[in-house]
Amino acid sequence: MFNIQDHLTFQRNRAQCPNCMIDGKDGLNLALMKSGAYKCHRGCTTDQIREALGQPKSETSDRIVPMALAKPIKTVTHTQEQIDQYRHDLINKSKHAINYLKQRGFTAEIAKRHQLGVAEKRVRNGKVYEKHWCITIPYQISEGVYMCKYRVAPWLVDRPEKLQKWSQDTNLQSRFHFTKKDGNEKLLLVAGDWDAMLLADIAITENQPFDICTNTTGEGNIPEDLSPIESYKEIYIFYDLDKAGREGSQKMAQAIGDRAKICTVPHKENPKEGYDSSDAIADGFKFSGFIEATKTPVTPAKPKNEIRDRLISTQELLDRAPDFVEFLVHDLITSNELQIIAAPPRAGKSLLSLGLVEAVASGKEFLGRPTQQGDVIYVNCEDGDSKLKERVLAQGWDANIPVHWLTEFNLSEWDKLLQVCEEIKPKLLVIDTLTSVRSDDTDENSSKVANLLKPLKQAAKQLNMAVILVHHTKKLNVQNLTEVDVFDTMRGSGVIRSESRGAIVLAEVANNETRRNEWRLIAENGSYGKQDLLVVLDANTLSWKCLSNWTPNCSESQEAQVLAFMDKVGAASIQQVTENTSIPAKSAYTVVTRLVQRGMLIKQGSRQNAVYIRAIQQIQQLNCLLNSRNSDTTSDTASNSTKTKNIFSTDTEVQNSVAVAPEKSSMPQSVGSEDQTHTQQAIPNSTSNSTEFNKPPVVEFNKPKFDLGDRVTLADGSTAIILDIDPSTKLGVLYRIQLPYDTTWINQDEIILLESKAIGVGDTVAIANLAEFQKKYPRIKNVPNRFTVDALGGANQAKITANSKTYQVPVGLIFKVEVANV
Repeated sequence: MFNIQDHLTFQRNRAQCPNCMIDGKDGLNLALMKSGAYKCHRGCTTDQIREALGQPKSETSDRIVPMALAKPIKTVTHTQEQIDQYRHDLINKSKHAINYLKQRGFTAEIAKRHQLGVAEKRVRNGKVYEKHWCITIPYQISEGVYMCKYRVAPWLVDRPEKLQKWSQDTNLQSRFHFTKKDGNEKLLLVAGDWDAMLLADIAITENQPFDICTNTTGEGNIPEDLSPIESYKEIYIFYDLDKAGREGSQKMAQAIGDRAKICTVPHKENPKEGYDSSDAIADGFKFSGFIEATKTPVTPAKPKNEIRDRLISTQELLDRAPDFVEFLVHDLITSNELQIIAAPPRAGKSLLSLGLVEAVASGKEFLGRPTQQGDVIYVNCEDGDSKLKERVLAQGWDANIPVHWLTEFNLSEWDKLLQVCEEIKPKLLVIDTLTSVRSDDTDENSSKVANLLKPLKQAAKQLNMAVILVHHTKKLNVQNLTEVDVFDTMRGSGVIRSESRGAIVLAEVANNETRRNEWRLIAENGSYGKQDLLVVLDANTLSWKCLSNWTPNCSESQEAQVLAFMDKVGAASIQQVTENTSIPAKSAYTVVTRLVQRGMLIKQGSRQNAVYIRAIQQIQQLNCLLNSRNSDTTSDTASNSTKTKNIFSTDTEVQNSVAVAPEKSSMPQSVGSEDQTHTQQAIPNSTSNSTEFNKPPVVEFNKPKFDLGDRVTLADGSTAIILDIDPSTKLGVLYRIQLPYDTTWINQDEIILLESKAIGVGDTVAIANLAEFQKKYPRIKNVPNRFTVDALGGANQAKITANSKTYQVPVGLIFKVEVANV
């Protein structure tokens, strides 16, 4: 079976195309595919590439046949009599060839020494083959046996553009060819045959103590057999002055080792691209010029060592490593590792996986633990669509959470799935189950299974996503749990457990008192501890519930410390929390995660760049601005376009400085007296240095300006739906708003415009963001201009009808156009 890598050396899956090199093109045009296939980007066919390598396609070489039946590859060789005939034809039949050789500096003596001749040969001209006279360059393979390289009709005046310049006998391998070999300790290695012959002639004439050789297949290849040059103590490489020559000399020097020295061909100023040893000789350089060049060799570049590049110091490790572990599900599943969910057959492991998927996609708790919200890719190749639908509906899923389903998949398609993960950037990838996605019958305890899991581990780290592999265990119950390690009951546990970061295993516990089946959920996660919990499967919702208390519990004193610190600074990273509270980073992360889950802190950013914000602090900063007198009174005034030229200002100093009746400010009034104007009492500046909050004096706001369900425009130009209202008189009116895929609390001053009132049943609505709507509902091909609201559901959803089908959409994607007639 032909393998291109047996004949060429690829670097980063690129190499010089041997067929292009025949035409003088020395770029890295040949690409190697992952499958082992190869392609020339200049358009050379595989037939042409193999022909140039001396490995033409044939039935015997490209079919896998028994060794006893396989025919040997046909190798073209020549006898001494044939070589002599080619010499005779050169002298007597080809004046063109003789003239060409003379122009290159060849004498009759040089041609005789190297047995140059001419022969007629079929060569390629584009896609067709033609007969042309060629200069033959024989290489002695063994006693009386030769193989030839051919210079194709170099004397042609109107040479066809696609006529190949060089050809060679079938199966001519890359090997060293000596044009002078006298047993010297020093060797000059040159790029081409003409270079080697001409340089050898000068060395012989001057009796120089150097041997001369070249490589039969050019400077881009390394012969497999290096033994012909092993005896030399010093080897000087003189390759052409171009990119191919520079790269080829580096490759050859690395293959030879310390004995090799890369030298520059002697030349005049500004040599042409591809200047070689023949050009130097033609320009009058003697052998002494080459000897002089050996005194200033170029140091070969060290081959790139990826291991060396990956080495880091202890300090770099400490700087790079996080101070805490980031969890996807706190205390249970880390955010960038491969982990296993395992259980006996029909124990409910797929239901557990579904519950995890729904919790992460919606940002809910999973078994009582907080999660990081994000996209999820769920690969389920065992259950049919109807069963999946039944389970999803029973668990009460929101149809619009970002879960991407894949019901047909094989691990041989992993590269394609990885591309999808790079595009979607999910927080979680679940593969349910390992058995259903494997492409072969590999023993689960074999090293081949480990090779299947390694790409999953790498992807988890590279893309910062948790990868969950659902797997089977032997049948487990509480009686045999004391006899075995529960994690050793997983199929292929030795290999699979070593390749994964952690595992979650379900084992049945019979409860005679309640007459229900309870289960132990036993989880391990590297060095981050184990959990042993009592769980039960709710038959109505098909959801797992946790009956045990989690450990470790969050310290209330640590919570108080973190909140007190956040009240002072407003925003901080985990590292800053640790430095200022003396709480260990791991514990600080646990505390902060709990506070985010309870809505007391807001997280911005991810991983090491995450910043946690005390939402209440933002509002207090707004209050400070409202309570502070503006020192630049000019900037706080504006002339009225009316004839009275009233001046409007919220600053009492400005209002008192003008002789006009004060206008009622558009700013909110106090709750105690709604008709009171701002000119009656100035709001004092805050001078408190309280260590609790640095609280400014209280500003009392009016009642809320907006109602639940109102669609409003925010200060940044975006739109949102009001979901909840907190009419606190201390901190002002707060609104919880619905963004397209998130909710947050804002201050009343951040709302600049009421777009439409709350949406009700029967109202006519339109799409607020068509691009976002089409992305979320790609099946609606022709989106109508108007919809009617059929019903309002939980989680701020509205049911609308489009193209005779009903869809449940977030209210953040629609706005009211007409009120229903009631």
